[in-house]
Amino acid sequence: AANIELEKLSRAKDEFVSNVSHELRTPITGLIMRQYLLRRQPHNLEQHLGVIERETRRLEHTIEDLLRLSRLDQERVDVNLAPVDLNQLVEEYVFDRKMLAEQQGLTLSYAGQASLPPVLADAGLLGQALSIVLTNALNYTPPGGDVRIRTWTQHSEGQDWAGFSVSDTGPGIPPNEQDRLFERFFRGSVGRESQTPGTGLGLAIAKAIADRHNGHITVESEGIPGRGTTFSIWLPVEE
Repeated sequence: AANIELEKLSRAKDEFVSNVSHELRTPITGLIMRQYLLRRQPHNLEQHLGVIERETRRLEHTIEDLLRLSRLDQERVDVNLAPVDLNQLVEEYVFDRKMLAEQQGLTLSYAGQASLPPVLADAGLLGQALSIVLTNALNYTPPGGDVRIRTWTQHSEGQDWAGFSVSDTGPGIPPNEQDRLFERFFRGSVGRESQTPGTGLGLAIAKAIADRHNGHITVESEGIPGRGTTFSIWLPVEE
């Protein structure tokens, strides 16, 4: 049994290294190619500079996400726990993204549960997790669609929970891909086909943040276009 676990860990490590290499090599190759073309075709300066800027940002985001995930894994991120008002936290992020949603032709709405108990959490980290699932919802929902956020409480498995859910009217996620969504670098068929930018690390980071709070993240989707997806982050309510 120990050997089987070691083999699994070894395979996971090899796959991770391979994925990291691919994610870093792709933008670097793009940068090298554009620099070559820039020397050969200086009259297309603006076009080449635009691609160089995009690939540089992609590389920067990948490295930032890798470092963030590494720090969370090794518990080198200080989790500064304090009572957090989830309604206030969500309202701030909705306010910040409202204009962006309108520019994309989307309706962004929020429904907060009244008398929501505070949760013991790191507001900064929790905000990062919310930002990840909200950004995904905005990116994958076509114009004319809706993105809805709500806060809630629930009693489950002998524990009181509070949390937030982000729902969209995007293409949905096929059931056979949902178990892999929180794996590092995993991008579902919808993400690959739509060429929506992303490192494939966002949901892994959101899961790591939920785990550090003794909570968890869940996904619900029928995989039917238009019916969308709901991501929920659950946080324990201290008695």
